[in-house]
Amino acid sequence: MDLTLPEFRVLVEERLTQSIDSLTWLVQEEFDQVPHEEFLAPARLLLSSGKRTRAAFVLAGYQLATTSACDPAATAGSAIELYQASALVHDDVIDDSPTRRGNPAAHVAFTNLHTEGRWLYSPADFGRASAIVLGDLLLSEASKEFQAAAAMVAPREGATAFRQFQSMCTEVAFGQYLDIRAEQQPLDRSQDAIASALSVLRHKSANYSVQLPLVIGAQLGG
Repeated sequence: MDLTLPEFRVLVEERLTQSIDSLTWLVQEEFDQVPHEEFLAPARLLLSSGKRTRAAFVLAGYQLATTSACDPAATAGSAIELYQASALVHDDVIDDSPTRRGNPAAHVAFTNLHTEGRWLYSPADFGRASAIVLGDLLLSEASKEFQAAAAMVAPREGATAFRQFQSMCTEVAFGQYLDIRAEQQPLDRSQDAIASALSVLRHKSANYSVQLPLVIGAQLGG
């Protein structure tokens, strides 16, 4: 069944909301409610926007391979959007970026929470630490969501796509390190600088943003 991109984005966004809402199991005592809500608030804000480009490439690959219902593609698209959110939260900590998509970056939101509450010790340290663990949570949720997508298709196709998703996450981490490393290198050897930049683009951007979402969608589609 073909979907328009706006229809598909709605499905992906519904899955994203369901994924974050499902974390209510973390609340085991009355006290847990407030920390739970404040911890997830920056994630909800971040996931409420975005172009869903990678999810759209998952759909494209899936629809090239099959005419089956698009639920596996929407769920896999949600997983990749969760992974993207994880990477953005960590990236903003690394770069000390104050904003993301027009809103305070997660570490800034947590810093503000600390400041407004007049808590103890360093607001900035609390903000960075909290953002790191929020990114970790989003990474965990991305893996869980992709496992759900894999379970919607035949076992062989699901396992193949899940391995590709895991490889994608690993490659982006390496690309991120290459990016951090490149910033620290002297620029007196231009050929090395160009090679380094292209390597970052391959590992962190091209494969992750276009090629692998297409491949993953096609693998889910058999």
